[in-house]
Amino acid sequence: RWVLIKSTNVIHLKLECCSRTDLETPKRGRAVRLPNGQPAIQTSDGRIVSPVERLDLKPVFAALEPKNDLYQPVPAGKRIGHVHLHVRNIQAATSFYQDLIGFRLRLDIREMGMIDFGLDNVNVPHTLAINAWNDTNAPKPTPGTAGLRFFTLHVSSNNLELLKARLQKANWVFGTLEHGIGVLDPSENALHVIHL
Repeated sequence: RWVLIKSTNVIHLKLECCSRTDLETPKRGRAVRLPNGQPAIQTSDGRIVSPVERLDLKPVFAALEPKNDLYQPVPAGKRIGHVHLHVRNIQAATSFYQDLIGFRLRLDIREMGMIDFGLDNVNVPHTLAINAWNDTNAPKPTPGTAGLRFFTLHVSSNNLELLKARLQKANWVFGTLEHGIGVLDPSENALHVIHL
């Protein structure tokens, strides 16, 4: 069955199944394109669900309990399991994250405007997803507004050196950080790569 997990501007669709090929089975639903070209999901009961629907915050806040304090910082040591990035060009971003950064392609659903990457070929959860759901010509966020400023990837010192060599060979500009590098993807999403 489909579990809909909404974020600020998209519905994150999680398919509860064991195989990626189940995405196209009738009992699970299937990827479709709307007449305007936007990706969507047709659920097993025939409903069309768009991944770019705005989040209705009322049910989200209704699920909170009085003990939940939204102003508390995330506890030290917590890590984000995966990141979703909007990109303007799926192919350019795929080449960047796969060929230069070294992510492994996990799930290619370009017909939905999305690609998933992992850090290896073993772990099932994706580490990074890129999508073009908000239009390939979507403007960058206005400075001072909420949004992702950068995300950090922790690697070994050896892998950092290998990454630098790949970026230099491709003539890709990157900056030096205290324990690593900072680089922009083709859509100007900022990535910090720090050695452990």
